[in-house]
Amino acid sequence: TVAVMSYNNASFVGQTVESVLAQEGVNLELLVFDDCSPDESLQVLERYQQDPRFTYKVNERNLGMIGNYNQCLRSGSERYVVVLGSDDVIYPGHLRSLVAAMDQHPQVALGYTQCLWIDQHGQVLKHAVHPGHRANNYVGGRDELVDLLTHDSYITPSAAIFRRSALPGFTLEDGCIHREQMLAGDWELWTRIAQVAPDFLFLNQASVGYRIHGGQISQKFYASDKPLAEHTRILELNLAVPAARQRMQQGAGGIWQLYLRR
Repeated sequence: TVAVMSYNNASFVGQTVESVLAQEGVNLELLVFDDCSPDESLQVLERYQQDPRFTYKVNERNLGMIGNYNQCLRSGSERYVVVLGSDDVIYPGHLRSLVAAMDQHPQVALGYTQCLWIDQHGQVLKHAVHPGHRANNYVGGRDELVDLLTHDSYITPSAAIFRRSALPGFTLEDGCIHREQMLAGDWELWTRIAQVAPDFLFLNQASVGYRIHGGQISQKFYASDKPLAEHTRILELNLAVPAARQRMQQGAGGIWQLYLRR
């Protein structure tokens, strides 16, 4: 299942949809959840109605990015779930390679790849190699909880794949997977998964295009004091879990240095 969070991205959502429908080597369903876009997004989505793999729905009310993300994660019926932003794209072979790797490692709940940062025209700005990325593919063999809190979030949401059967293991009491009111909730989610399903899977390939443009919510977020407040909250949530706290104590130096820099 590929679920797209659509909101006010008429200029880009067609490219997102086409990049998914062009994937080969996997059976897929593509579900787009439009969050009451005020622009021409619905007219763009109408173009793809003839493809039997494609469905779109307009939310009854605006859920916001986090609400729509949670809806996307719960949607569909296939064994794996990918959630894309409606301004991002995936490149040929992305889904095939991730599904094949996840099939080989049934203990893995979360897999991910690297990204290319692209501009509004789809041109590559940067190969986004994060300090938390390894130089080679891996399955497990590292403490993702400690590394995520040492290096900051090195997993771009559009580059992640979830095993559907594992989702109940890190669903919150309110039924949400991404925490409400936490824009950095993807980072918190990765740490919560690392507590219960510690073996992540990484493919050292830049097979996702993450678009950089002026309309992104994240740009306003990082210009505020919210990153520090949410970083603090993520540390508190993990420290409140005894087993996670023990792991964090082993890597306390690096975790503390990241917090001090922020």
